[in-house]
Amino acid sequence: MRESAQANKVAKSLNSSFAWFAQRYAGWYLDDSYGFANADGQWQLKSKDAAEIRLLIVARKHYKEFVKYYPVTNIKELKQVLAEEYSDNTGVFHLIGDEADNQRQVCSFVFDAQVFELFPSALAFIPETVLLWKALQSDQAIVEVQHSSPYFLYCKGALPVSQLKQQLCPDLYSFILNNGLPEGLANKPISALSHINIVLQALAKTLISDWKTVFFKAPQTKSLQINWKQLAIVTGILGFSYMLLSSAYLSLMLAHREQQLVNLGTDVEQLLQVQESMDNTQTAFNSLGQARAEPLHSAHLWLVVLELQQNYPDLKITGLSSLGNQHTVRGTANRATDILTHLQKSAWVQTVRFDAPVRREKTQELFVIVIELKQNQQAETAGAQDVE
Repeated sequence: MRESAQANKVAKSLNSSFAWFAQRYAGWYLDDSYGFANADGQWQLKSKDAAEIRLLIVARKHYKEFVKYYPVTNIKELKQVLAEEYSDNTGVFHLIGDEADNQRQVCSFVFDAQVFELFPSALAFIPETVLLWKALQSDQAIVEVQHSSPYFLYCKGALPVSQLKQQLCPDLYSFILNNGLPEGLANKPISALSHINIVLQALAKTLISDWKTVFFKAPQTKSLQINWKQLAIVTGILGFSYMLLSSAYLSLMLAHREQQLVNLGTDVEQLLQVQESMDNTQTAFNSLGQARAEPLHSAHLWLVVLELQQNYPDLKITGLSSLGNQHTVRGTANRATDILTHLQKSAWVQTVRFDAPVRREKTQELFVIVIELKQNQQAETAGAQDVE
């Protein structure tokens, strides 16, 4: 009971910060433009002006999905192959899988052109199936989404695999056959309410740590009014609160498991079960402690990149990678020095430098920039001073 109460406190604290962000900046393109409202912990859709949306979840019906294997293991070379293959598409986003048998699996999402026409102020786009896949990997093999345009989604793969329910895929058997999936897999229908809540829960985790599943694109609207400082502070606090409260929760669980061991005495079977549970909790606690020891949150990098995209419509980000506190941004822009100068003025950035000579290619400059972010406390203090 104490564990359940503590978990509820953690969830409540996180929900309040994320709810502010989701209701103000996020939207969902289904049959029309929608925003979000939260009532008693349950998410609901509401009509929202497309011009107000900065981060857009795109429904499955508004993009094509291609899953292919490429005999190219080098990431840089593979990206060049993908760029050539999809050169006619302006809105394409790739998820690249790990190397296996001298090849890599790639899931490519090609957004319909109308997505960018209808949402000219949006800066970041996330395919709906990516969020569901991330949320349900450990629970379900196949889910059948019944909200909006129905589709099937295979969640157990290294990358998401989905297909709309239509003439070529009318039922579960057809979906399994079309995509070469193992026979005998069961599917679980997802209602509209469950669909909305699962997607929003996955979005909350994405904002904290997994910006690599977000497709950034320069807005078609040239001037947007966004309170970046307030957004940065709330997102930073969200990530920090998650780690802090989760740490307290896991500490409580460890103490509870230790007391269980003492009370069980010589009951060997139960003793082993509780010991295993305690070991798992200790592993989670150690991982969280290591994450808390990191001097910054990836949410900060997410905000830095999003603000760059907002201020420089000519900017195209072609790669993001991190090693400790070394974050490498690859891309093209009219003037690479403008990007570097902007980053030098950011409240979240400690140091920034070019990692390779800038190269000219037609009208664009190709750059590689390495960023070191400030520590959480320094960055949040700087952001708060700017607001005041």
